[in-house]
Amino acid sequence: MKYYVFCFDIADNKVRYRVSRILLDYGDRVQGSVFELALKSHHDITKILEKINKIINPMTDDVRYYYLSGESLRRSKNLQGERVKQPPAIIIV
Repeated sequence: MKYYVFCFDIADNKVRYRVSRILLDYGDRVQGSVFELALKSHHDITKILEKINKIINPMTDDVRYYYLSGESLRRSKNLQGERVKQPPAIIIV
């Protein structure tokens, strides 16, 4: 798994909603405009970036993403000292 944090500053409500929907398809919202994603492949991040780039205005909108290595993910906590949640290694349906 590859772990990413996405955040954005988008003024237009419709665009902000559409970007949020894209990110929610791949991960969890942890704040209003901050999302944590656990992706299986590099193809997923490429697909997300393509979708977002089609709908944002690069002159007014700011979308950022950060890759979290395994070590940085293990060291990540919130202010209450709780570790950042990780998805289960195996999901049985």
